[in-house]
Amino acid sequence: MVAGVGTAYAANTQAVLRPHCDWVDTQYLVQSCSVYSESMQKYVTVNIRASDGSSTNGERGVYFLDGIGAPADRNTWSYPQIGTYGAYSAQYTLVMPAGGAGSWMTDWNSDAQMTDGTTQKEQWETFLSSELPDYLNTNFGVSTSGNAIVGLSMSGGSALTLAEKHPTVWSVADGTSGFYQTDNPLGWFLIPFIQKYTAGINNGSTAMWGDPHSPTNSWGINDAGLNLAQLKKNGQTAIVSVGIGLPGSLAEWSALLTSMGGDPIATIYNIGVGVGLELGSLVSTVVLNIQAAITGAPVKFVYTFGAHDWTHWEQNLPSDALWVQNQLAALPTVTVVNSDGSIASTTATTTTSTTTTATTDPASTDPASTDPSGTGTEATVADDAPEGTPSAGVTPVSSETTEAGTPTDTTESTNSDPAATGSGSTAPASTSDDGSQGTTAPTGETGESQSTPANTEEPAPVTTDPTTEAPASTDTAATPAPSESAPVETTSGDSTPATDSAPAESAPTDTTATASTASTASATAVTKPATAPATVVS
Repeated sequence: MVAGVGTAYAANTQAVLRPHCDWVDTQYLVQSCSVYSESMQKYVTVNIRASDGSSTNGERGVYFLDGIGAPADRNTWSYPQIGTYGAYSAQYTLVMPAGGAGSWMTDWNSDAQMTDGTTQKEQWETFLSSELPDYLNTNFGVSTSGNAIVGLSMSGGSALTLAEKHPTVWSVADGTSGFYQTDNPLGWFLIPFIQKYTAGINNGSTAMWGDPHSPTNSWGINDAGLNLAQLKKNGQTAIVSVGIGLPGSLAEWSALLTSMGGDPIATIYNIGVGVGLELGSLVSTVVLNIQAAITGAPVKFVYTFGAHDWTHWEQNLPSDALWVQNQLAALPTVTVVNSDGSIASTTATTTTSTTTTATTDPASTDPASTDPSGTGTEATVADDAPEGTPSAGVTPVSSETTEAGTPTDTTESTNSDPAATGSGSTAPASTSDDGSQGTTAPTGETGESQSTPANTEEPAPVTTDPTTEAPASTDTAATPAPSESAPVETTSGDSTPATDSAPAESAPTDTTATASTASTASATAVTKPATAPATVVS
């Protein structure tokens, strides 16, 4: 059996409820699972849309990281109106861990001290790169290698950093409206400031990566820009997208203007924060573009109209998701055989400095889109959408368990956490006719729970027994409307990712980005309405 690959889940069916999981959305077959983290000494809620088992290129997962106000009970990407389920084929398992507000999704040197006097362990890198992949492999059959990771705002840089540091786990990275240069005086000041006033963390300046003035600090190794060359060295690819700060569609303007319940002062402030944050991300992205050109890192850059808000991100999600899936599909496969001779899974391998593995087939790249100089930028376009959409008409069923929590149906599962007999998350299935979820609104700019504005309030939840069968009708997710402004896409590096062909409405143009200063860190996070996610989330 290949090292790092555990026992594969026998029947990777979307409709099977896994151990320690409850249905959180029966329409889109999304489970809320309690995954124990030994490193953080707690259970972490992870929203998971299992694959339908149709992939011929290995069982792969796409990990989604939340912004700075990440709620502990549900990942924002998991809300149906975001469009995640329509953008990603059902052949991929979508993995959406909740929590990590203000943590930068990294391993902290010491416990975080909160403003309320409590402390908490922040070991998100260990959880995401080791503990969670093992859980997914055991219970969902997802490979522990050859996956993709997606992050936005606070976690945009984290997604790239995690991929750079763990190339075996993630072969493809996607950063949206992120902040990538952290190891500089601006980052040393802004990140702890933001952590304190948005997440209530008092000691981020020294507890996270150590005193930046100490020779033993780890700020440098967690700077996505400084380590961008690792992507080329590891045979990985990445896409980085950002708005220019100005809303680019009527839908985005409308959502921003109505997001604060008609309060004109709050609306003006909200728009100002969204524009300011995206301008900061734009500067950071341009600097990253230059760093990619210098190092030859295979990164695709996409510039669009849009501010730092969910309507902007929803509109760009389909094209970003298409690129990520094309990169995953281009990865080579390896058959993994268990010790008893059975086939565990097929998965991809990534070239690293310590292992001899395969990289993307050069034949899969378009010579016309490759920059012969290795330092410039070339415009690329998007491919036709891959086949496969979220399954419709599938009735979710729960797997029967024994007192020890082991499935007795066609699945085989183990759980190494100390509370293996637990029933997992208690989040009930709760859907309305339009597929929206009844939940508490995510935390606001001060880190306190805020009520959802009246004009964006969700229908009241209908609580059901998570072990019962879900309705047979499961409409597929509607893909968000594309942005009215054509994105500008550039690819840096001498190793061009698998090329795409553009949708008819897109008209990408060549561009060469320049900048002289780096922007870092995200700022305030304001309430994310449940049905009209237009407000700022960083």
